[in-house]
Amino acid sequence: MNGEHFEMHPKPIHWLLEGLKKQNMILERIKYREVLGRWGNEDFSKIVDERNFIWSKNEGTIGRATDRLTKEQEREYLVKEYDKQSYFQ
Repeated sequence: MNGEHFEMHPKPIHWLLEGLKKQNMILERIKYREVLGRWGNEDFSKIVDERNFIWSKNEGTIGRATDRLTKEQEREYLVKEYDKQSYFQ
């Protein structure tokens, strides 16, 4: 994804699921579908491992997740990285 960031809400999850239809690697497609299905249901209980799976499949070299952010940490990150202050008003 070359440094792109996605907030995990229904629209980008649907877009990513549609993109899976074009992938040839069946086992990875199954894993991605499971991950996105959980995220689509707002189940982030396995977010660190799932995020690192996707990160490694996209040849990530910097930024391996080690722990889940708290709601406040996530909010601070989004405000800092995306300047989405109006998103939270």
